[in-house]
This record gives sequence, C-alpha cells and structure tokens, in this order.
Amino acid sequence: MNSITEYSFLTNLTKLPFIEEIWLFGSRGRGDNHERADIDIAILCPNASKEDWQQVLEIIYDADTLLKIDCVRFDTLNDDDKFKQNIIDFKKILYKKGEILMEKIFWQDYFKTLGQAIQCLHEVIERTKIDKDPIFLDAAIQRFEFVIELFWKVLKKILTYEEIDSTTPRDVMSKAFQFNIIDDEQMWLEILKDRNVTSHVYKYEDAKQVFENIKIYLLILEKTYNKLDKKYFG
Repeated sequence: MNSITEYSFLTNLTKLPFIEEIWLFGSRGRGDNHERADIDIAILCPNASKEDWQQVLEIIYDADTLLKIDCVRFDTLNDDDKFKQNIIDFKKILYKKGEILMEKIFWQDYFKTLGQAIQCLHEVIERTKIDKDPIFLDAAIQRFEFVIELFWKVLKKILTYEEIDSTTPRDVMSKAFQFNIIDDEQMWLEILKDRNVTSHVYKYEDAKQVFENIKIYLLILEKTYNKLDKKYFG
C-alpha cells in the first residue's frame, strides 16, 4: 500500500506556486480508512485564478493512482458550512508552502527502517525454529534491542508531529499510550523492562527466557507498526 506522499500527483501539486497548503481529510485524515478508500484532499490557494485551479484539476485527472480522488478548494467554502468544519476537525497537513513534506521525511528516515528491523527480527526468530545454534538466540536479542531503540524514536517523532512534548524513552511510551498512539499498556511495560535488562544478560538460561518473551513481543511490535502505518501513511 502506497503512502499518500509517495504519489507523484501530490508532488506535482506542491510545485504549483499558488498553492499554500494541502490537507488530507475524510477517513484517511481520521485514520479509520480501508486500504482502497477515496483520497480526500483540501487545497488552500486563496489567490489562485480560475486558470490556476484548472491546473490542479488536470493534475488530479492524470494522477498516478486508480483510487478515487476528491479534491476541494477549501477557501471557496462558506464559514457556516458543516463540511468545512468537518475538514478542519480531521485534517492532516500533507504540505505547507515553504516547508518539506513532514510525513515523507519521517517515512524515509525512520519508519521504513523500523519496518525493516521488525522484519529482520521476525526472520531470525523463524530461523531459530530450524537451527538451535545459540548464535541465533543472541542475534534475536540484539535485533530486539535495535527495534525498541528505533520504536521509541519513531514514537517521539510522532508525538512531535502531534505537538506533544516528550523526553526520555519511558516518557515517550507513556505519552504515546496516553494519547492513544499505542495500545497494550502492560505488554509495553514488559517490553521496556526486558529491553533494560538485555545488556546485562550473561547466563544462557536468562537469555533463553528473554528470547521466549521476545517471541511474544514481536506480535505487539508488528501490530503497533501496522496501526501507525495505517494512521499516518494510509
């Protein structure tokens, strides 16, 4: 499933000098969309002429997706229009003139790397089912440490995007749970607890127990990753 910001039509829209902002709204703005839901975008271009707006419509018509795109010129809506208020209530900013697409930077620098790290952890756990060499147990623990390091940094970026201050990894996780960004409170507490002890595990029996826990944690990590993917990039 493509991230909205991966489509070329959006990049082409941002190149139009008269466009001030582009918002995502509707089910994709709320984060409760299905995979092939319409793409609803509102465009702010108060100084655009009719000819300028025609350029927007032409880009939408030639968009590089088969999904339906509903495009609204926001500045032409009446202030008492309930539709206008609905857009404001659930908008997600995709572009603001003079700024870079925040979601695209986030995806490229952190989120995509996190997904790859989770996949690597999944693969090494699968490998242990057929190869009992302890080296794979150690590899799983190391990859778990890397995944959690990336995860809290990703969550911190999301909190910043949502204009929520956070500091330490524990504080990040706490704020993420408070603001419904992550679920499974007790499981995340256990994940943080085990992450804090992995650097001090020296006995095989202790490492084995942590590894068994990681196999359970993997389900939560994948579930949370998919939730964030749908909410912020769906």
